[in-house]
Amino acid sequence: MDDSSRQLLDEYQAARDNYESLDWKYQDAATAVDSRSTDMQIVARALPPTRPYKPWIALNSTLGGALGLLVSIPLSLALHASEGSRLPRNKQTGLDG
Repeated sequence: MDDSSRQLLDEYQAARDNYESLDWKYQDAATAVDSRSTDMQIVARALPPTRPYKPWIALNSTLGGALGLLVSIPLSLALHASEGSRLPRNKQTGLDG
């Protein structure tokens, strides 16, 4: 056997050993998951909806707009108030003296 054949054989054996090790770990993990699973039972069968789902576009848009205003107005007031406190004192009053 020449060097390249021997090297290929060694790489093959290393890959095979690695595969067998990983397969053993997988089987061990699968067994652990199976042993931890609890018994489940069906409480009630799922019923199909009586009518197709249809979003309420007007209601969703109105609620989204109202929520946006409720958040943005106080935020803009707070940002405006914080800008005033960062200005030099003569800039706040508009007086140069």
